[in-house]
Amino acid sequence: MAHTFIEAKENIYTLQGVTEKLYDLYDHSDGCFEYTPDTAISSNQVYKISNFSEHSFCLDILKHELSTTDYNEYKAEYDKQILINVEGDIYYFQRITTASLKPKRFLRVLPDGNMYDFSEKGSTITIFDHADAIYSKDTDVLYFLKFDNIKAIFPGIIALYRDATKREISDFLSQDFIQTAEGFNGDSVQVNNRKRIAALRDKYNAYNNSQRNDLKKYIQGYDLGLRFEDGKFLISSDADLKKLIYGIDQRYYTTPIDNEKRIANSVINIGRAK
Repeated sequence: MAHTFIEAKENIYTLQGVTEKLYDLYDHSDGCFEYTPDTAISSNQVYKISNFSEHSFCLDILKHELSTTDYNEYKAEYDKQILINVEGDIYYFQRITTASLKPKRFLRVLPDGNMYDFSEKGSTITIFDHADAIYSKDTDVLYFLKFDNIKAIFPGIIALYRDATKREISDFLSQDFIQTAEGFNGDSVQVNNRKRIAALRDKYNAYNNSQRNDLKKYIQGYDLGLRFEDGKFLISSDADLKKLIYGIDQRYYTTPIDNEKRIANSVINIGRAK
């Protein structure tokens, strides 16, 4: 038997009459990948966040043993926010959006004939085909398909996809291998590159001097249109910065058979070479 809850105004209420499982598990037959902002998934693939309960944005309801007696019964006048359907140790989450609360007109097919019915706005909640997020308490893993769909469910999770601060951007552009052209500064960095810097800065800072030198040689090995003078890459535009960031993230590669030079616009980590 399943249990169903609604989160409204930062409180959680039970829906006593809804004891069915409302969703199925995701199809991840083509893979399940740890979430990073630069990882793009396709159909039959799923994002995951491991050790989810250790993050500050994990909800309290996921951190404790579930007991329906701990929650009051839902009243129709409460503002609806999140629908939570629980079966065993699996928690399904769906945002209650404006679209899911639109008035519905439908024909109800009964044994003795058809009946037309109309529901006022707010009296029905459309159950979508897929939950916005699925949490396995047993493995402590959150699964989801779209990051935008879970931001409202888990406040604070946006930190995984944040922009670099002005200080972080300034520090990054001050690296000894970067020379910014006149007129290009931290204010010139656009939103996508700000996010890339936030995701990449710790990785680069962890490299030792030898690894940093190897990285510069690696970037120079590809014809990126970046000027390199006196041991520094000259950055004149946001497009130049993107090329350099992709180089630092080692997105450029050469195919071993055709010897073609390519760029990976999305990265999925499948482990280290042995």
